[in-house]
Parts: sequence; C-alpha cells; structure tokens
Amino acid sequence: EQKQPGNYHVLWDGTNDKNEPVSSGIYFYLMDVKNRFREVKKLILLE
Repeated sequence: EQKQPGNYHVLWDGTNDKNEPVSSGIYFYLMDVKNRFREVKKLILLE
C-alpha cells in the first residue's frame, strides 16, 4: 500500500491476514520506504 509523504501510526490488533488471533511469540516486521529506508524489527507479543 502506497501512502503520501507524512507521519503515520500503525496499530496491529494481534490477528493474521485471516483475522484470526495469533499466538504469543516473536514476530518480525518490515518497514520499507521507496528504497530510501528499509528496516526489519522484532516484536514480542505476550498474551
């Protein structure tokens, strides 16, 4: 999904792409900004 330049806030509700709750664990997410910025971060979900 492409966005216009600006500040954005993303909230994850702890579900997968089928809208099912995911288990506690370690998840990785990728932020990619048009070849100017690319970073993988780790998220720990505890229930």
